[in-house]
Amino acid sequence: MMSAVLGMIRKRTNESQAPAQPVRPSDINSSSRSICTSVDVITEAWKLIKAAPSRTTHAWVHMPLFLLTRKPKKAFMLQFISSTDILRSSGPEEDETIFTVRCRFLDADGNAIPLQSGEGHLDLRTFSGSEERKATFRLPIVEGAESIQISFYVPNAFCGETRFKKFHIICDQEVGTLSGARIAWAPIDFSKTWHQKGRKVFVKSFYGTHWAEMPKGWRLKKVHPAALKIAESYLFNNMECTTFGLLRDNPWDFDFSKSRKPGNSLLLSFSAGADSTAALALLPKDTIKFLSKRGNDHIYLFNGKRYIYPKKSALDSCIDSYDDVVIVEQTFDEIPIGIGLTVGIKDPTGYAVYGVLMADYFNAGALAFGSVMEQCFMRSGNRFSDSIKHERSGMNRIKKILSYAGLNFTMPTAGLSEVVTDRISLRYPSISCGNTDENGVPCGTCFKCFRKMRLMSSDVPEPRQSVIDILKKYPLKSATSVIYACQKSGWSCPEIERYLGADLGFLERYFGKSMDYFVPEQYRAHVKGALAEHGIDPMSEEDEQRLRQVARIFLPEEFSLDLANVQE
Repeated sequence: MMSAVLGMIRKRTNESQAPAQPVRPSDINSSSRSICTSVDVITEAWKLIKAAPSRTTHAWVHMPLFLLTRKPKKAFMLQFISSTDILRSSGPEEDETIFTVRCRFLDADGNAIPLQSGEGHLDLRTFSGSEERKATFRLPIVEGAESIQISFYVPNAFCGETRFKKFHIICDQEVGTLSGARIAWAPIDFSKTWHQKGRKVFVKSFYGTHWAEMPKGWRLKKVHPAALKIAESYLFNNMECTTFGLLRDNPWDFDFSKSRKPGNSLLLSFSAGADSTAALALLPKDTIKFLSKRGNDHIYLFNGKRYIYPKKSALDSCIDSYDDVVIVEQTFDEIPIGIGLTVGIKDPTGYAVYGVLMADYFNAGALAFGSVMEQCFMRSGNRFSDSIKHERSGMNRIKKILSYAGLNFTMPTAGLSEVVTDRISLRYPSISCGNTDENGVPCGTCFKCFRKMRLMSSDVPEPRQSVIDILKKYPLKSATSVIYACQKSGWSCPEIERYLGADLGFLERYFGKSMDYFVPEQYRAHVKGALAEHGIDPMSEEDEQRLRQVARIFLPEEFSLDLANVQE
């Protein structure tokens, strides 16, 4: 543990480390408050801050960090846990104090190196209150920087005492821990350990300890090693590869002699959105639905700010209308916060982790998702890529990985556009808009509402400015759905007028070849029959040709005969 006693911290060289120099109260001026290892100096420094009410902010911790020969290439982060007992005269938020962390990148002569913003420093905002909280800031890697000066600023309205502990500097795959006036470097331990207590399964890692509450009777010791390995990969590998440069497991290198044997049941990753609701409507009635739910009423984000989840949302009410959904409360999606990322598992199909962990419990042989044609084949709706043909496509990668866990990758909606899944989901309780009110009424102005509501009606509110900004960009995001919605509703703007004559009628039908690849044989007839019952026909050969060549309309410079798998 470490209190607010940080002074001049000098990184060690290969041969020696210079000791920190003490700072006398008389050395502390009105523009920068340097605090060292003397408790008396800390007390005096706070008195000096209180005595200078005319200044807007004060630096109350000042740390030069000398990089020397250590040149981070991938990861560079500042990480600490703080707790504060602040006497507040006036402040921005109840029970929370905003601090500013200023990082200045200096060259060998001590001059600030301009960043992309043109300034020689980077300001980061963090929060502190009576409850301990962790903050992790991802800092840029600035070419030519020989040292970094880190200063903490507090608004003049606050005074009191703040304590830090577990103050870390992370460079590449090493973590430097401050202890007193010294910094000790060690390799990051990326190992993970699992254990169970009651119904909760815990995974402990460099990012902290996180848990998921599993169904009654679930046992960690009965989870197949292959399934546990895949679950761990979903939670960590994509994040660790991107941040630290760690190589993820090659999905083609598994020892399939040690893979899990498939069971007989079918699991569906369910969210109550339009796409997963459509998938549920097409699958057999004995499909087991599971949904992950955040296990805390609040979280602390990467910058230490507290975010309180709504107590009861429209989505919760929608889910309550289904009486057999397996709810998995969890904190797994908080793992990325530990390295300064946003909430949520970073692998595109990461929420499969709960199905993988429950595969043995439910004797599952298939795991289904509600992904649609725009996601599986169309790269945001502006170009077609034959993910079935190309062996190393993302879809084939996922299929290979899940097969190692004994699960058949199943997507009954992979050949359906958003147009079709929206039509199907209207028959069932579902919520697609993330900004619905407490009664489940969509906002009508977000990007999802722009696409989905205009497919059904022209009487829709005007989109918000952020949507207009999306429509002005090239290539057009969700191009086929956006343009088809505009064609249906009559809405237009100058940036999309050139697309409005496109023949996109094939979006009303399903891509038949996807059924043979993404739907296991034992479910294929049922899914096709359910589509017929909903009035959805397969595409004709002409439809498929228009689908495959959609990039000629929206992204002609990137159209590829090979990717589209078409003949000239």
